[in-house]
Amino acid sequence: MSKTAREVILSSLTSAVTLDSLTPKASETVLLKNWSLNERIEKLKNNLESVRGEVHITKNKNWIKVLESILIKRGISSILYSPHISIGKQISDHWKRSSIKLPDLIVYEENFELFKDKLFKAEASITSARGAIAENGSIILWPDKNEPRSMSLVPPVHIAVLNATDIFNTFSEALSDNNWIENPPTNAIMINGPSKTADIELILAFGVHGPKEQITLIITQDRSEM
Repeated sequence: MSKTAREVILSSLTSAVTLDSLTPKASETVLLKNWSLNERIEKLKNNLESVRGEVHITKNKNWIKVLESILIKRGISSILYSPHISIGKQISDHWKRSSIKLPDLIVYEENFELFKDKLFKAEASITSARGAIAENGSIILWPDKNEPRSMSLVPPVHIAVLNATDIFNTFSEALSDNNWIENPPTNAIMINGPSKTADIELILAFGVHGPKEQITLIITQDRSEM
């Protein structure tokens, strides 16, 4: 009796399964990375720039002047920020003392329905970064009530402020050092540059589902600050 098409297919699949194919393979050794701080900074910078991210490395005492230069160069007229965090307080103080015209500061408000019009009109936003991963060029954001996800998602330009000492070698190291295995975060985000997507013809477009520009300020410390 000739076999049906279904029987032929099942027979082929059964014969293809061997004992060797079902035997678990020995796990591969995970190579640990242990780059120096300068190496982590450089690797992160290169990885971010490879996906059209923009990176500025600056000292702690100069980062606001770098921010000022970025905004003026782009002709940005308004920037969204939170005054309830450290970088927000520094921005507020600097804007008050400035002798030149700087972009309008838009304070994030918790009531989204009342605030959404201002949110969607903001030309840029700035948030703090919880950390970064040098190996794959990811910035870690930790949204909360002071810096919700919409701050980094809606404005066309997003600026993340990152302390260089918070750059991890690998994702595994970030998990371990932050104790995410025992206490996983509820809303951590990892970003690798500006928003990008491709249509059915594989034409890449930027800014469709998020910011068109992703800028990272990596803040290093002077020896006098250490």
